Amino acid sequence: MEYTFLDFLTLIGSVGLFLYGMKVMSEGLQKVAGDGADLIDTNANWIDGHYAGIFEWDSSASKFGAALEEIMNDDNRQDGER
Repeated sequence: MEYTFLDFLTLIGSVGLFLYGMKVMSEGLQKVAGDGADLIDTNANWIDGHYAGIFEWDSSASKFGAALEEIMNDDNRQDGER
C-alpha cells in the first residue's frame, strides 16, 4: 500500500487534534474538581486502598489456577473413572 504526503498530513493532524482534545478535557476536569483534587494527594490514609487491586488479582489468579488444575486432572482420567 502506498501512502501519499496527504495521508501523512492527515495522520499528523489527527494526532494533533486528539492531543488537543485530551488537553481541553483535562483542563475541564481540573476546573470541575477544583481544590478537591489537591485534597486527595494530602490524604493520610492513601495507602488503605492503594494495593487492593494486587490482592484481587492474586485471588483471581489462584482461582484460575485451581480451575485449570481441575480441568487438567479431568482430561488425564480414563472415561471409566468418572
